[in-house]
Amino acid sequence: MSAEDKALNRSTRLFVDPFIDIHLSMTGDKDVIDGTDAQISAIKMLLGNLDFEAEYNDDPEAILKGYLSVLDEIGRLLKTRMDVFPKEQRNIEVVRNFLNGMLLSRIYEQESYQGSLDCQH
Repeated sequence: MSAEDKALNRSTRLFVDPFIDIHLSMTGDKDVIDGTDAQISAIKMLLGNLDFEAEYNDDPEAILKGYLSVLDEIGRLLKTRMDVFPKEQRNIEVVRNFLNGMLLSRIYEQESYQGSLDCQH
């Protein structure tokens, strides 16, 4: 691929939260950053850098509240994007039901999921 072709295939994705004025951007090869792997990698990077302990002195439950808030957002996304969860169900209950379904079905043991999880047998 020529330098011009590479330049044309570059893209930037901008994620904006207007409520707290946060802007995140991913820049790179369009085929890569538009893919699910890149988005999941970015999410894992952000989660890996969470540090609720700085808030701990002001609120001893800050760590628990922080992770609960992240799980609540995951539940909201599951409920919004998968039509299998009742809309009146609380987001945290959606997370519980999703995880229970995955654990009961043992879907995580399928070979196609091995790269997605930290599976240790």
